[in-house]
Amino acid sequence: MKKIFKKIKGQKITAVLLLFTFFLLTMCVQITGITQPSSVSAGQLIDIRVDVTVVPDDDDTKNLIFGFLAPTSWDVEAGTTLTYTSTVGDGTMSLVSTAEVASNSAENLSWAEEMTTLFGTGDNTEEMKWVVFKSDDALTGAGGENITGQVQLKVTVGPNILTTQLGYGATLTDYGFVEDVYGLGYGDYFDVSFADNLLEVSEAVAVTYQPQSYTIDDVITINYDAKEGFSGLLGADQVYLCVSAMVDGVLTTVCDNNSALAMTNEGDDMWSLKMWPRNLFNVAVGSTLTDFTFSFTNEAGDVIIRDANTTQDFVLLDNCTN
Repeated sequence: MKKIFKKIKGQKITAVLLLFTFFLLTMCVQITGITQPSSVSAGQLIDIRVDVTVVPDDDDTKNLIFGFLAPTSWDVEAGTTLTYTSTVGDGTMSLVSTAEVASNSAENLSWAEEMTTLFGTGDNTEEMKWVVFKSDDALTGAGGENITGQVQLKVTVGPNILTTQLGYGATLTDYGFVEDVYGLGYGDYFDVSFADNLLEVSEAVAVTYQPQSYTIDDVITINYDAKEGFSGLLGADQVYLCVSAMVDGVLTTVCDNNSALAMTNEGDDMWSLKMWPRNLFNVAVGSTLTDFTFSFTNEAGDVIIRDANTTQDFVLLDNCTN
């Protein structure tokens, strides 16, 4: 009986030793830092950096799996690109199919489903989703030296006004999200981090004016950012102003794409136009001009940008207090 007990005890010790050996030979992953904005306009492209450290075994080669938690209203799948830089090389990352089963998943869940089940969705109250990417090239350990690097995300923010806590998860192919049932230390072979600072998404501001105080008799500069508000004029060769106003009580519209209404391209899809409202409408001395409104269009006139909040033309109100 003692011999049988000793044999079983020896088998248990061997199993434990093999278990420890397995984890010693795996690539340990840690998220060590997150750099992201705290506020952004709806529809804007933002940059995020996540610092990652991988502790590899000698010559162990695996692909990095990276998860991004974002509001469901964001089109992360189409509006996000990921790249990485590291001490063992730089590369790109591609979207993982939702049909791909996560490594070592007990329930045969996809990578995104596994992250949702294991990590949750942080302190968010709105609907959230995990979207998963995989490095196109494998990371190869060399002599057990730590691999340090950063994952860079370029994310197009969704249209909704909200406050959200973004999340980030990382692991490696073959290992996945094996739970720490043996008390070896949660996060040794995968890690998750929810951003400390919440991201506030505010209304996109596409139009600004100069000067800040003006009357309808002043020369006014209208600035238009085609990157804001999901603009159909993004990348347009030319943007024109269309204007309307009440001239002596009669609605008058000027929208014929003439040179006086052609805006100047300031670069980076920024457009501007200096205008004198009275001159645009050829208002005679003694006549009144009120209710000045405007929109933006392309040369063909088949794309018109109006105020997204009202779905009507932008309104230029006399705001001079002098």
